[in-house]
Amino acid sequence: MTHRRRRRGYTLLELILALGIGLMLMSALYVTLSSQLAHSQAGRDSIQEATLVRAIVARIADDVAASLCTYDIQKSVASSAASGAGAASAPATSSAVVFNYGIEGDDSTLTLNVGRVPRELLAPDKLRLDAATLPVVSGLRRITYWVVDGQGLLQEEYTAVTSTDIDNWTPDPDKAKKIAPEVKSISFQYWDGTQWTPTWTSYDPTSDAPVGPPAGIEIVITMMPRQEGQQGRSYRQVISVPTGNNYSVQSQ
Repeated sequence: MTHRRRRRGYTLLELILALGIGLMLMSALYVTLSSQLAHSQAGRDSIQEATLVRAIVARIADDVAASLCTYDIQKSVASSAASGAGAASAPATSSAVVFNYGIEGDDSTLTLNVGRVPRELLAPDKLRLDAATLPVVSGLRRITYWVVDGQGLLQEEYTAVTSTDIDNWTPDPDKAKKIAPEVKSISFQYWDGTQWTPTWTSYDPTSDAPVGPPAGIEIVITMMPRQEGQQGRSYRQVISVPTGNNYSVQSQ
């Protein structure tokens, strides 16, 4: 009668084979989890970027909604003369208009002349502050949006719009607010009712007929690339300007 000898353990070859199979399974699991985490992070980054762009567009749209419409100087003067109100309600024909240029801009800069309740007069909880502590400010503002390399999207709000140097005022990056450093570039186009144009001036002091604001403003925002070698994603949004005089009865 023969007896089989019991095995006391695994051979070296079996151990090496088991370790190799385990290493392959762990590598496959690591690649799967890493890919899943990368896709999840890319999705979160895309949502965060889109949310930031929507916030930027909403901010610009709020300023566009508060922008002042240009007026017909000759009609204002005629109305003032007829009513006997004098120069208090309309500028004199011999003097240039100091403010109320409406919407101005080119393909890289947007300037909005707005009129609304000053933010300085509102507390964080939207309640009025004590009258003794309120600053003396004007509700007439000139707001400019543009992009500077290395600083992102900037916004400058000029409050002294009734000063005599308003025609010579230019945006200053050192005095502007950094709205979004993630913005690589921004471009604007203006809809005149029939086509897009790269520049717009609502009022020209040398012209007798003010153009007024455009019917719409196209905004294209390009974000910084997330990784080297990639291109930043671009977002396009068109803001309607209800006060534009470019609408016909049918299109409106």
